[in-house]
Amino acid sequence: IPSVSPNPEDLPEWGWGLVIQISREDLQQPMATAVGFAWLIGFLSTGVFITVAFVLTRRLTRPLRQLTTAAHQLQAGYRHVRSGHRGRDEVGVLAAAFDAMADEVARTLDHLERTVAHRTIALENELEIRGQQQRAQQIIETSLKESEQRYHSLVDTMTAGVVVYEAVDGGEN
Repeated sequence: IPSVSPNPEDLPEWGWGLVIQISREDLQQPMATAVGFAWLIGFLSTGVFITVAFVLTRRLTRPLRQLTTAAHQLQAGYRHVRSGHRGRDEVGVLAAAFDAMADEVARTLDHLERTVAHRTIALENELEIRGQQQRAQQIIETSLKESEQRYHSLVDTMTAGVVVYEAVDGGEN
């Protein structure tokens, strides 16, 4: 048991000294309580910090995950997908730019598809017209050959002569 020897200078006006005697356990008890309380506060603070960090991380990464998912879907051909994120922070600005880009891609692809469809129809019509022209030309050529054969047949089997006369200068020559 620690002890303190009396010192008359402790209470000089009365000439008395003060002696305090405390057991080691009694002396260390408040310190142990303070250390235990400090550990408790440390653990609770760490738990609160981890919880807040987790919530903030989820809050910050959720829009990025949505934007990443939308980008993958757009890449896969789903042209009408949008990020769905609205905000004034950097991720919100990025999401708005992505949505504008996706709108432009969809408009451009729609325009290209309409142009291809119109050109396909025009080409099909042109091919149909050319086919009709080729069939008409074949009919004409066939008719011409038949006509030539009839002419040659008539000329070859003819027993009398044929005279071709052309009037010149009003038929005076």
